Amino acid sequence: MNTSSQIRKVYQGTADRHQMFRMFDRHAQRPNRFEGDASMLYAGEWFEITEREHDYMFEHIWSATSDAYRGYSDQISPHYLPGHRLITLYSEAGSARSKLLDDLTDDEIATKLPVQLRHLPDAAAAA
Repeated sequence: MNTSSQIRKVYQGTADRHQMFRMFDRHAQRPNRFEGDASMLYAGEWFEITEREHDYMFEHIWSATSDAYRGYSDQISPHYLPGHRLITLYSEAGSARSKLLDDLTDDEIATKLPVQLRHLPDAAAAA
């Protein structure tokens, strides 16, 4: 398979919710889809989404995280921003830390998306 890691926009314009999910799995028709690491297929690809879709992707992460591992920032939070949402993330070593939902990295977002939409390996898992 010949892939390029050159940075390239894969959707012209701004993707709506339906298009966003199509872009997450744009290589779905590849042979042996569930075998091996497909991250090189997605390397360098990007597309634009609206604030609404961004919030939806976060609102999905928030909803999929159980109550015991999500909450709101308060005075005892490491990131005190009243009313901002926090989730608990775990490292591969098993240590836990709270992080603002808005500050998740691409890897952390990929981990919290449904399995069929994940394309970034070795991301920190949130319970």
